[in-house]
Amino acid sequence: MYGTSSPLFKEMLACGFARMNTGNTGLVLPDGTPLALAPLPGALARILVNNNAATPYAVPASTRYVGFTGTNLATLAIAFPAAAAALDGFEMTVYTAAAVGTAVTFTSTGATFVGAPATLAAGSVTKFVYNHATTQWFRT
Repeated sequence: MYGTSSPLFKEMLACGFARMNTGNTGLVLPDGTPLALAPLPGALARILVNNNAATPYAVPASTRYVGFTGTNLATLAIAFPAAAAALDGFEMTVYTAAAVGTAVTFTSTGATFVGAPATLAAGSVTKFVYNHATTQWFRT
């Protein structure tokens, strides 16, 4: 159960999500109210994906936040946007509600990852920033 004081909730708000009282993300406030998330007007894309989605999951180029919901997974592959000068300084945050216990793979055509985790714990938030000079996504 996640409440409004949880790191997950704070991170989602920081990424531009707003709390609503309808819908179901699998997150529940302490009073039992289901938590739904929607992007704030004018904000860049935020996506909530069931972790049973196709793997590798291809993250759209304008997305700054991807939240994976669902049950524990053995493996998960996440394909970030391809290397491009326009992405220099771009930040991408990945949240997973359930653990990815055996292996998580991050890919990006023409780029590499520095500091990417091999597994993800339940409730983990991992942020990367892209540096075009080195064509690398750095974990922050």
